[in-house]
Amino acid sequence: MQILVTGDVLAKSTVREFQQHNVAVINKPANLTENTLADTIKDVDGYILGGSEKVTGRVINAAEKLKIIVFWGTQPQTFFTSGAIDEMKKRGIILETTGSSVGAVAEMTVFLIGAAIRDIPYLVSEIYRGKWDQVKGREIKGKTLGIIGLGRIGQSVVKKLSGFELREVIYYDVRRNEKAEQELGVKFVKLPELLSKSDIVSLHSPLLPQTMGMIGKDQLSMMKPTAVLVNAARPQLVDPGDLYDALNKGTIAKAVFDGYYVESADFSLKAAGKLMTLPMTKFWFTPHAAFNTREGDLEQSETAFNLMIQALSEQSSAA
Repeated sequence: MQILVTGDVLAKSTVREFQQHNVAVINKPANLTENTLADTIKDVDGYILGGSEKVTGRVINAAEKLKIIVFWGTQPQTFFTSGAIDEMKKRGIILETTGSSVGAVAEMTVFLIGAAIRDIPYLVSEIYRGKWDQVKGREIKGKTLGIIGLGRIGQSVVKKLSGFELREVIYYDVRRNEKAEQELGVKFVKLPELLSKSDIVSLHSPLLPQTMGMIGKDQLSMMKPTAVLVNAARPQLVDPGDLYDALNKGTIAKAVFDGYYVESADFSLKAAGKLMTLPMTKFWFTPHAAFNTREGDLEQSETAFNLMIQALSEQSSAA
């Protein structure tokens, strides 16, 4: 058997594990064209999508032996066309995800919060410009934290911030989690109440059609003028034009993201738009790096191995 892996995602130890199970690993770059992907995928049994390529119906049709696709991450929707999804369902091709490293993303969220309320990126940038600007920051202590999306990452963020003497932690989710409420001491509220009461709002919702732009003009207007919006989930949860207006007018104090509306090879300051014209005391972002740790890579690599081997073994047994 052989599998295709795009992007430099698998740990060397995981490659050896595949080889020990008589599975050859074909590694290709992260940005394959449709033609190259269709040609490369033709004879593989499994495919680990760790790159930025688009999977089309033509690609799936070319994959004559394909049994399983493992997507490296949490939200594969934007990487597959509707034609690809239809063809996969028709042929019974399994689609799994490695998920994200919960600990890594939660840690990064905590760092983003701290850096935001103390303006650390701005302070450092001013030093390198030769300016000694001691901007007055704020403390996490005594603040109300609002978590939107109390899944594994949201819960981990609450745990990691538990030593900062927060005044209160409130959360909103489409499903109430009474077990987490008891374990973490958090309180469920409706979204408008969360937005109006929180000093720090942290987004952890998945990007779905119904959550696209869930934070827009109306929601931002509910927030405190001193509030900080932290988004380590997906940028598209927040309407960029409405966010610019809110930050520019002082509707909210600042926003920080991990990731942006334009990413990777498509990113440039020119393409970034109006948000990047704001001062760093109001807006800045990191390049979608929250998940990207050595420990997280190993965790996801092992998950990809287990999902792939299990599916290929079951398919072999069925045959």
